[in-house]
Amino acid sequence: YYILQKKLTDIMYSRLLQVSSLCVTSAACCTYIQWRNDVMKLGNRNVTYPVIPLITHCESKATADGGENWDYNWDKREEEMESVTATRTLILIRHGQYVYEDKDEERVLTELGRKQAREVGVRLREMNLSVNRIIHSDLTRAVETAGIIATELHGGIPTEMCSMLREGKPYRPEPDFIKRKEKYYFIDGARIEAAFRKYFYRAGKENTVEIIVGHGNVFRYFVCRVLQLNPDAWLRISLGNCSITVVTIRGDGRVCLEGLGMTGHLPVGDVTYK
Repeated sequence: YYILQKKLTDIMYSRLLQVSSLCVTSAACCTYIQWRNDVMKLGNRNVTYPVIPLITHCESKATADGGENWDYNWDKREEEMESVTATRTLILIRHGQYVYEDKDEERVLTELGRKQAREVGVRLREMNLSVNRIIHSDLTRAVETAGIIATELHGGIPTEMCSMLREGKPYRPEPDFIKRKEKYYFIDGARIEAAFRKYFYRAGKENTVEIIVGHGNVFRYFVCRVLQLNPDAWLRISLGNCSITVVTIRGDGRVCLEGLGMTGHLPVGDVTYK
C-alpha cells in the first residue's frame, strides 16, 4: 500500500510540473507578443537601440523532477565551438569613487577614486596576467579608471571604448524598491542586453583575458545573465568601487564565477560603494 501510494504521488507531482511548465511557456509567449506590439506602436519615432526580445526567467527549462537544465548553447555559438579546454577570462572592474554632478564631464574621480584605480591596477599587475585588451564605458569615471589601470599595467594593451556599457537600469528588480518608470528598463535594458551579447560568449581556440571597466548596475546584470539566473535579482548584489569580479567561460559553454565584487586589494579605509 505504501509503495502504491508513493507511485501515485510521484505521478501526480510529475503531471503538475508539466502543466506548470506549459503555463510558464504560454506566459513567456504572451510577454514577447505584447512587447513586440509595443515596439510597433512606436511608429516612425527615432529608436536608436537594437530591438532585442526581453529576457525572462521563463527561459529556464524545468525538468520533470523539478530540476533545472543548464543551456550549453546560451550564446548561440555551439556550432562554432573550436576547443573544449580553452577559457575566456573576463575581469569586470567597477569604476572608482567619483564626484556626483549633473553633467558627465564633471563626474570625475575623487582623490580616493584615483587611489582605488591605482590599487586595482597594481593588483592586476601582480596577477601577472596576459591581458588581450581593455574595454571601458565612455562615461568619464570609467574612462579615467581604465586609463589609470592601463598605466599600472605598463601600457601596450589594446584599449577600446564602448557606449553600450554605460550605466543604466537593466531590468525591473525584485523586490522593486527603486520604482522607476517602465521606459527606463525598456531603453536601458535593450542596450545593456546588447552589450552582454557582444562581450559574453564562449572561448575560441586559445585562452584569452579581457578587462572590462564599467558600472555596478551593468555588471550585476551581466553576472545574473551569464549564470542563467533570473535577471530581476541584479539589485540584490552589491559591488564596491574598483571591485574585481571574474567570470570564466569555457569553449563548451560552461561558466564559472571565480570571484564577485572582491575588494581585498584595497585597504579597509579605501572601500566605498558610492
